[in-house]
Amino acid sequence: MLSGSIVTAITAVRDPNHGSGIIDCCKVSRVACKFRKNRMNETFSTFVMDLTPATEKFVAWWGEMGSKWGVNRTVAEIHALFYLSRDPLNAEDIAAGLSISRSNVSASLHELQNWGLISPVHFRGDRKQYYEAIKDPWEMFRVILDERKRREINPTVTTLRACLAEVTESTQGDLYIQERLRTMLEFFEVMIPMYDALRRLPRGPIQNLARLTAKIREVIG
Repeated sequence: MLSGSIVTAITAVRDPNHGSGIIDCCKVSRVACKFRKNRMNETFSTFVMDLTPATEKFVAWWGEMGSKWGVNRTVAEIHALFYLSRDPLNAEDIAAGLSISRSNVSASLHELQNWGLISPVHFRGDRKQYYEAIKDPWEMFRVILDERKRREINPTVTTLRACLAEVTESTQGDLYIQERLRTMLEFFEVMIPMYDALRRLPRGPIQNLARLTAKIREVIG
């Protein structure tokens, strides 16, 4: 799916006072610079940057990992692209970089917004809609875990409770099945509060706990 190049969403402005030269000071921020006096004469263009082999490998791997976790491969690849990009991206950037259709990109962007992994960014003078991703891995995985809990764990608990109630109330209820369902439900009812308590902790204590656990494993061998 990777084309080997991606539009990096860096906007340049061709100013009439500078002939055909591209104004470098507009490359990073996309906001109006001191040369952008006559907006009627501005021409927006884009630069293309080659993806390095390491970047392509990471994007492909993230997509593969996402598919194993039940996430659409394209959604995961686009998320990886956002994570590695220095600048916000728009739908055209992504479609050109990954060689996928605009409709697929739009659906994937909607899904990533629903997960809370990307958010819209607006630039004055540019009508395109840009997005940027969460860059902090700790925050990113917290968002992913919260969303997976909402989508998967919570419905599982609801279903377990309904099944257990149905078996318990039945005159022909199987005691063994009751026990299995009750044991599974008790597991989730214990783990969910533990997760909720853990996610409310500041990042520092969690990082220290993770490092301590790693050191204990080294000592134990």
